[in-house]
Amino acid sequence: MHLLTVSLAIFLFLFQSSFVQAQNTSSQISDRLVQGLDCKNISVSGIYSKIRDDAYPIQAQIPDANWATGYLANCWSLAHSQRLVFMLSRLDPDADISEAKLRGVLDMFRGSSPEEAARFPNPILQERPLRQYTVFSTDRNFSEGSSLYSSLQKGFSESGILGIPRDFRNEIEIFQIYHFHRTKNLPMFLGNWERSTAENQQSFEQILKAIDQHRLNLLVLRADRTVQHVVIPKWYEIASDGKYIFHVFDANFPDRENAFAYNPQTRQFDGGSVMGVFYDTPYLTKSVGVFIVDEGENKKIDEALVRYYQKACRNLVN
Repeated sequence: MHLLTVSLAIFLFLFQSSFVQAQNTSSQISDRLVQGLDCKNISVSGIYSKIRDDAYPIQAQIPDANWATGYLANCWSLAHSQRLVFMLSRLDPDADISEAKLRGVLDMFRGSSPEEAARFPNPILQERPLRQYTVFSTDRNFSEGSSLYSSLQKGFSESGILGIPRDFRNEIEIFQIYHFHRTKNLPMFLGNWERSTAENQQSFEQILKAIDQHRLNLLVLRADRTVQHVVIPKWYEIASDGKYIFHVFDANFPDRENAFAYNPQTRQFDGGSVMGVFYDTPYLTKSVGVFIVDEGENKKIDEALVRYYQKACRNLVN
């Protein structure tokens, strides 16, 4: 075979090999949340099957400890916002923190979009429920040095809507007000704080399944009628005595992970360091009632993830 023909054949082989390799590489997406997500499988189940084991690090936790408000405890709202940060924020060192993007993130934390409604003799403020969430950019995770976090803390006044202040704390408290006072939440605040062993076993299985699928539950831990706190279980381990230790995001201590446990033998949850550190030593081992809340929010998160990765795959092709 002529030397030129051999050289051309080698060139074509190497070109084709590199093209196939580029195709294989470009058909998968890896980022802060997922690893090796195949663009041919952009579905809710496909995305969750590829979520990284290290997708919810302490460094991405909102650096704000639970604070006392004039309304009620805001741990529920902080946990809700933390789930959005874990699932929907993406690292971008050149993130443009425009007012429009800032408003979008604040709307998610608020749970609605405020609008001015005409009413005689004076206009009033009304809330338009959010139909969907979006994926948003941040930088340096969600630390105090993050420009997004700094912008959220500083906030702005919503022009044309009665001049209402929009900032991180205001939105957290507003979400909490509207999500706390619901008829369906009454079982968490009335009667005995304990739950039956059958209810505990069912909750345990739901929590375990969610963690195995990298989903994030919001849990109300209730140690007494007026002693309760909301956390997000992130991962678990099985201790030598057979207990399941659940490591959680805890808005009282955003710089670490606290934990509580479930005993399969007694079918009881304890308060662990979540309740013991904050309330008092007896709650470290005292049984607590556990409620899974705000599951409905997951649908909007799932839809946002599917849209985001579908667009990311289209951008790889174009």
